[in-house]
Amino acid sequence: MKSVAKYSILILLLFITSSYLIAQNDKEKIIVAYVNNFAKYTTWPNENLLDSFKIVVLSNNENLINEFLDFSIKRKIKDRPVKVLTNFPLNREIESRINLNAQIVLLTAEKLKDYDEIYDSIEGKPILLVSEEYNDKRFVMINLFRSKEGQLLFEVNNANIINQKLAINPEILLAGGTEIDVAGLYRRSQVHLRNMQKRIDRMEDSLEFLNFNIKKSLEQINKQEFELQNQNKILEEREKRTDSLQKVFYSQKEILKLQKDSIKIKNDFLTDLLTKIDQQKRELKNQEQYLKSKLKQIEKLNSEIELKNTELGDQGQIINRQRLVLKLSVVVGVFVVFLIITILISFRNNKLKSKLLVKQKEEIEEKLIELNRLNLKLKNADQYKSIFLASMSHELRTPLNSIIGYTGILLMGMTGNLNNEQNKQLLKVKNNANHLLSLINDILDISKIEAGKVELNNEEFKLIDVVNEVIESIQPLASEKNITITNEVNKYILITTDKRRLKQVILNLVSNAVKYNNDGNVDIFSEYLSENYFRFSVKDAGIGISEFELAKLFQPFQQIDSSLTRKNSGTGLGLYLCRKLMSLLGGYIAVKSELGKGSEFYFEMPLKI
Repeated sequence: MKSVAKYSILILLLFITSSYLIAQNDKEKIIVAYVNNFAKYTTWPNENLLDSFKIVVLSNNENLINEFLDFSIKRKIKDRPVKVLTNFPLNREIESRINLNAQIVLLTAEKLKDYDEIYDSIEGKPILLVSEEYNDKRFVMINLFRSKEGQLLFEVNNANIINQKLAINPEILLAGGTEIDVAGLYRRSQVHLRNMQKRIDRMEDSLEFLNFNIKKSLEQINKQEFELQNQNKILEEREKRTDSLQKVFYSQKEILKLQKDSIKIKNDFLTDLLTKIDQQKRELKNQEQYLKSKLKQIEKLNSEIELKNTELGDQGQIINRQRLVLKLSVVVGVFVVFLIITILISFRNNKLKSKLLVKQKEEIEEKLIELNRLNLKLKNADQYKSIFLASMSHELRTPLNSIIGYTGILLMGMTGNLNNEQNKQLLKVKNNANHLLSLINDILDISKIEAGKVELNNEEFKLIDVVNEVIESIQPLASEKNITITNEVNKYILITTDKRRLKQVILNLVSNAVKYNNDGNVDIFSEYLSENYFRFSVKDAGIGISEFELAKLFQPFQQIDSSLTRKNSGTGLGLYLCRKLMSLLGGYIAVKSELGKGSEFYFEMPLKI
């Protein structure tokens, strides 16, 4: 069989070389031939159960699409018919279209802008991604490229293919392929991570400096606000007098309006009457002012008369004490001059204080503008943090996938037999790598939510279907711990929301109930709250949670300190991610627990978003 395979590969090499030499325009046929051989030399899980091979072609090249359609009519792959799916919108239909048991996805050069979205959608699924001229070798599976001589060749990243649960025959490399150096990619990723860490340290120093300046500015603002409050109190006392007069005026005005509305017939009469009243008021005011002026004149005359009487009555004494009066007049004159100077100085000081208050107000406004600018910088820094976490998580996933993939190869015995101790240690490495990958995926989801880049793919489905899928995935762990899972979910609850995000929340709650429970049952229950809302709960008979520990739940990187949590180490992000996802789905999540009597985690959300 090996000689036949080698003979077939040599024939393929001659065919590809001759095709290239005959005409450069046969690029589409060469790509079809490559994809055909990739399918022949790749093994899929449960391949014998496939009824057909599905190939998704994402390209703007009409000739290439026509070649694949012609190939699907005339040829077969592994004695099975070929189905070709062509271009479709990626924003909503990508998962539903690609996940229809597709085996191969081809992405040509003009569609590379959608590469990251497609890679995230199919990662970890038995789907082979074939790209053209994609430069980031860390995320390729099979990549087509032109050599310096213009020959169309391909390169293989075997670690990513293994991560997809696929196996590819190494002899395919004889047909013009090369294997990508994953270790070199890992070293470059490490250098990039160190540079990113240095940038974070510099950003943290800048944040500390900004926080210090903000605190100092706030202290100055508080001091100035206190001074302004004292000034405002003085102004308020002065305004109260005018307010009371305004209230009287407004009350009289309202009464007049009510009278005008209720008695429309006397409208003209009341208008004339009001005009006369206003005139009388003005006349009264004028008379009052006239009387006041007359009273002042009378008071002045009375004072002059009294002064004259006093002068006449004391004339003898004044004459006898003329020298003393002259001296007292000089003293009084000096005192009057001093009093006038004091009044002028006080007036000048009040004027300076007024200018100072205006200046302080302008400074406070400038400080408020500066504070708003600093708040904007802090928001930008928080956004940079989310972007960095997403980038760091993306960079770490590639080496972790390589570790998981190569560890899986060793455990499968593909490189030779291992003893029991080696199997035990490699299994620990693989489990820890999977645990770290789960942590990175949680960080990536949280950073996407905080950056506002999560798009919900809403669809209609039954709640019981999602719960059954979760129970099926967690049942092996429950059986191992002798725990019974009781499903009392209402099978008639029909909801419209993002199915994958809701399943992520339910899986986290059920897996926690099983992992942190040594014995007893786990009960899953749901009920209608109203026509538009429902409630879902997961209850266990574990050790329960104290009131002090309850405050730590739903916070990032927080875990309950108990023997069970130390035995079943978690990421500390699961419940925090659940809270974020539930808020995104329009609901909320909470917990009821009593130490020694178990816990109940539940969430309430709308039936339709």
